[in-house]
Amino acid sequence: MNEKQIEKYKYIIQNIIDSNVKFYGFENKVEWEFFDNSDRAIVGKVGSNLKLFININSVLYAYEINEPLQIEYFILHEIRHIYQKRLICFIKQI
Repeated sequence: MNEKQIEKYKYIIQNIIDSNVKFYGFENKVEWEFFDNSDRAIVGKVGSNLKLFININSVLYAYEINEPLQIEYFILHEIRHIYQKRLICFIKQI
């Protein structure tokens, strides 16, 4: 991964996450990091530790074709998975 590219988009991605997690009622921050996959169709994924992984190549491509909202859409999709998994864990504790 190119460190310049990561630094360029890190703030943008963090802003997208921070501005949207409040709608899910999270009390703690969503941990995330970039990963590098040449398959741009794999935009994001959630690890077993509920960490969000975002494909840097998908981000670059979305900005290249002037469709940055695609990235936000997929980030929201993955945040929803985190919300669902946290809710399931909470219900299991009751």
